[in-house]
Amino acid sequence: MPPASQARVDALPTASSSLAGDVRRALVPGKGDVGILTVMLLPGTVAMIVVGAAAYFSDARLGMFTRDPMAVARMHPLTGVISNLGAILWTAGAALPLFTWFALRTMGSAGRFQGVLLGGGLLTALLLFDDLFMLHEALYPRYLGLGAESEGPILGVYGLCMAAYLVRGRARLVEARPFLLAAALGLFALSVVGDQFVARDVVGRHMFEDGLKFLGIAAWLAFQGSVCLRALRERS
Repeated sequence: MPPASQARVDALPTASSSLAGDVRRALVPGKGDVGILTVMLLPGTVAMIVVGAAAYFSDARLGMFTRDPMAVARMHPLTGVISNLGAILWTAGAALPLFTWFALRTMGSAGRFQGVLLGGGLLTALLLFDDLFMLHEALYPRYLGLGAESEGPILGVYGLCMAAYLVRGRARLVEARPFLLAAALGLFALSVVGDQFVARDVVGRHMFEDGLKFLGIAAWLAFQGSVCLRALRERS
């Protein structure tokens, strides 16, 4: 057998053995792996228990809570696509600062940006859940007995949370890219104006309201990313 062919044959068992070793290592938990997996699976398990109980006590089909909304409603798959994309951007805007905060704390150097990273991530998560599950529009008034007129006050509470974030973290926030923050807040404000003051029958109302909110979320994500980069650069 030619030397080159012999070399290829000799290499086969080594590659196979290496692959088998990788599989074995993947199947054996390392130090801390079980704990991490438990923490990650626990919220999903609790969520499934809660929706199961909700389906049981409300006589609703379990699939209504677990399946894709468009499949349940028998609607076009792209229904609400801008809202869905907005939820993805909200998620990224929450994950970036929270992960950066956690990573820096793990390395023992969260530094001056610890407050704005944690605050920005939690505030973004709050806005994400409100937008994704229509909390102030439907769930709060219906299940907390707040009434149909509660939307304005709830938005006011969110505004106070935003103000607290800006005031407490202003010294750090202006070190990032404050223009992106101003753009995001301006777009959010215009979206709220469209929601509260533009008549429902005005042509293009939803493009004005929802489109500006979507652009605001994108700008907010860009700003949160700039804060994370500033914190990481200071650490390095």
